[in-house]
Amino acid sequence: MGKRTKKPLRVGDILKNYCNRVGLSRRMNEKRLLDAWEEAVGEAVAKRTEPMRIKNRILYLKVTNSVWMQQLQFMKEVIVKKLHEKTGIDFLQDIRFFIGEVGPMDKEAKGGSLKRDLTPLSGSDWEQINKEVSGVQDPEMQEILSGLYSKALAAERNQRKKGNIKK
Repeated sequence: MGKRTKKPLRVGDILKNYCNRVGLSRRMNEKRLLDAWEEAVGEAVAKRTEPMRIKNRILYLKVTNSVWMQQLQFMKEVIVKKLHEKTGIDFLQDIRFFIGEVGPMDKEAKGGSLKRDLTPLSGSDWEQINKEVSGVQDPEMQEILSGLYSKALAAERNQRKKGNIKK
């Protein structure tokens, strides 16, 4: 019998090659990114959004209303960067938004169009907004989220005034 020339393969290497070959690695990365959503964007944004799937390196995100959709559109790059930081996976290329039902919040948010003259917010509203964003480390992200929360809260109040939302 001849001498063995190959070194034994590590089980981890065998599994990694197999996962790559059958597409499991990609699917595991997608799952990790979806699971990291709330941690990356915070509880308040997560309550108003729902990551649906990742296809062709694009995250499809359901959003409760057009105000949130518009604001999140401006934050796309920051969100992708945060997801990459949280997971260590540099995978996503884009986020696509669509409006749909997202838990109980969306059932309340259904209704008419948004007025341009939004209801002014009180001092306690701003205290609540500041409390919501205080856990976010990045000052730029804090500022963006504060603007988003204030617009969404004012929009919800306008819709309540019109009778489209029950408190």
